Amino acid sequence: MESISINGHIAKTFGYDGCSYIGGIVTILNRNLTMPESNRIDVENVFNATVFAAASNTTISGVQQSFAGLPSNKTCLSYLHELDLNEMIESNGEILHSIAGEIIKPGKSYSFAIDIVQDPYYGERDGDYAEYITGGKRKASTNYFYSYLTLYVCDDYRRLTLLAIPWKKGMKMIDGVKECIERIRVLDLGVKCLCMDRGFYSVDTFQYLQQNNVPYIVPVKEMGEELKELLSSDASGHFIYTMHNSIKNSVDLTICNCVFYLKGKNGVHGKDSHAFVIFGIDPKPRRVRGQYSRRFGIESSYRLKNIPKAWTTSHDPAIRFFYILLTFIMQNIWIYIQWKRFAKKQRGPKVIYTKRFSFKHFISLILDEGRDFFTIVSIDTIATSG
Repeated sequence: MESISINGHIAKTFGYDGCSYIGGIVTILNRNLTMPESNRIDVENVFNATVFAAASNTTISGVQQSFAGLPSNKTCLSYLHELDLNEMIESNGEILHSIAGEIIKPGKSYSFAIDIVQDPYYGERDGDYAEYITGGKRKASTNYFYSYLTLYVCDDYRRLTLLAIPWKKGMKMIDGVKECIERIRVLDLGVKCLCMDRGFYSVDTFQYLQQNNVPYIVPVKEMGEELKELLSSDASGHFIYTMHNSIKNSVDLTICNCVFYLKGKNGVHGKDSHAFVIFGIDPKPRRVRGQYSRRFGIESSYRLKNIPKAWTTSHDPAIRFFYILLTFIMQNIWIYIQWKRFAKKQRGPKVIYTKRFSFKHFISLILDEGRDFFTIVSIDTIATSG
C-alpha cells in the first residue's frame, strides 16, 4: 500500500489499488491515540469491528447478529470505555488534519465555519457525565444533547472538518471561537472569511475577532428598535451600528443589509432582507450573502455524519465522542479520495466530479471490506444457536 508523510505522520493513501479503508482508519487512530492493551484479544480487531459497525449504521451487537469473528459487544465496550476523553480532545485536530493536510496547504487562506452539532440525549441529566449534557431547542423529542463545537473548511470541494470539541455546560462561545482560531494559526492557515450562526452573536466574539483581524460574517440578531428601524430600508446597503452588552461593553459593527424583491416567487410578493454583521470583507450585499451561503455546506456535513455512525445506549461521553470522530474521519477521507482520484485534468481551478463518487458509495466500499474481515453468519448457524 502506498503511503505519504504528512506533518510527521504516515497517512495511508486512500483510493488506490490494495488500499484497506478500515485498516487505514485504524492506523490513523493508532498513531494518535493510546489504545488499551490486552493479552487475550487483538485490540485492533475491536476497532475494526467499531469502524464496521459505524459503516453499517448500527450497534456492534447489531453486526454481530449477521457476522462472525467480531469481538463481543461487551468486550468492545469495555475497551472503548478505556479511551481517554482528554487525549481524544487534544488529538482530534491532528487526527483530522492527517487526512486534510494533503488538500489544505500552510500559508494559504480558506473560508471557515464554526458551529455546534448536537446528538440527542435521552435520560436523566445527572450522574458522572452530567456536565457533557447540554440543553437546547427541542428536536427529536428531547431538549438535551451531547454537543460538539466544530471547525470546518467550507471552500468549494474542500468540505473538511479540522476540529471537534465536546461541549460542556457552562462553556462560553467566545472560548470555543478562540480555540478554533488558535487551531487555524497552528496549521499556519489564513482566513478569507469566518462564517458563524446567530449563536455566536455577542460583543465579546466581535471584539476578539476584530482585535485579531479575522474577517467574519454573522447573521444579524435583531434586539432593539433602533436596529429594526435601520434595517427597514427598501434598498440594500451597509451602515455602522454600535452594539452594547449587559456589562456596558460596546463594539462598532458594520452591518450589511441585502434587500431583494420576491416578484411572485412561490406565489409570494413583496420584499425580504438578509442582514449580516461583517468585518474585513467586501461589503457589497449580494456578495456577502453569497459568501455566507457557503456555510450551509456544514449542514450537509451534519446530515452525512449520520450515514456512517455506530449507535450506542452508553452515556459515556468518551464513547460518544469516539463515534462522532469516526464519522468526521470518514468524511475527510471521502473528500480526500474525491480530490485525488476524481479531479478533472485541466489547467486552472480544481474541478471535482463529485457525482461520480458519492459518500454512500464510499461507505459501501468500507462495508464490502468489512464483509471480507468478518464472515457472514449462515442461516444454519443462526438456527443452531437459536
